[in-house]
Amino acid sequence: MPVIDIALWPTWGVLVLLALIAMHTAVIAGRLRRREWGKRVQHLEKIQDLATPLDLRRAERAERAADFFNLALRRIYYGVALLSALLLVGSPFLQLDAETLKILRLAFGSLSVGAAVLLAIYWYGWGDDRDSVLRGGIIRAHERSMAKQGLQVRDELTDQYTRDFWLHRLELETNRYRRKSLPISCLTFEVVSVEFARRQHGEQAAQQLLRRIVLAASQNVRGADLVCCYRGSRFVIALMRCSPRQRDRVGHRVANNLARYVLANDRYGKGHKPQVFWAGGTLFKDAQTPVQLLTLLDHHLEQKIREGVTPEYWERPMVVERSEIVL
Repeated sequence: MPVIDIALWPTWGVLVLLALIAMHTAVIAGRLRRREWGKRVQHLEKIQDLATPLDLRRAERAERAADFFNLALRRIYYGVALLSALLLVGSPFLQLDAETLKILRLAFGSLSVGAAVLLAIYWYGWGDDRDSVLRGGIIRAHERSMAKQGLQVRDELTDQYTRDFWLHRLELETNRYRRKSLPISCLTFEVVSVEFARRQHGEQAAQQLLRRIVLAASQNVRGADLVCCYRGSRFVIALMRCSPRQRDRVGHRVANNLARYVLANDRYGKGHKPQVFWAGGTLFKDAQTPVQLLTLLDHHLEQKIREGVTPEYWERPMVVERSEIVL
């Protein structure tokens, strides 16, 4: 391997200094965007129902800008750290003199430490909790805006999102997660015991059981996950940052917990075996939009119910709505 001609230390010092100045500029811009995001959300919370669609769009633009700088600074830091690590590991294999290696190690070490300090400055006084508060403020503004337009945001029985708003909210999250290349998985559940309780004890008993089931399901997932109740005894959960492998584990766990802790000992479930059917899918893999994914999951769930439901479920004919799958 030929000897690499490396410039003198002042040249490397200037390059490191320029890189740190560029990163520091990105840190300042990121903090300004993040501060603007906070002010926009505070303004939305202050004016409440008086907020206009323009106010909401400005807050969303500030959120996207803050996310962009956040992701960019993380990638820059990880890139610098990786280059420094590769240099330290591969330096013995480079045909360079001791003085040149010393300069390289010092330059990349200084760059790595400087990048870490700048990232710490960027995150000082901030955290995931602050992010969650601001994102929650934008979501509440969306809820108020949709309610003003006459759309029902939450189900009156379970206090979870309705199907229309759940799809709207998931569409907003989809745009953000697609940019970050993060997965979003969905699980659709059907609880047979709700229909059994409706036949044996009436509508009020079925509603009470459904309320308990959806509450138990929402307690089995994270606070950032989205729960929606629709079509009687059916509900769907959107799992953020959840891969297909994790999705299947969560689906089995939630279904088992519902059958064991909610249905098995419930007075409305006596006399039949608790049955919980579920189907799962992941956005950007099984479907490209929330509407497509929900339609696909409904189709898979209906097939599972028809193939696995026990005879007592068919004592009263069940009409299954079939929807055309659009992929």
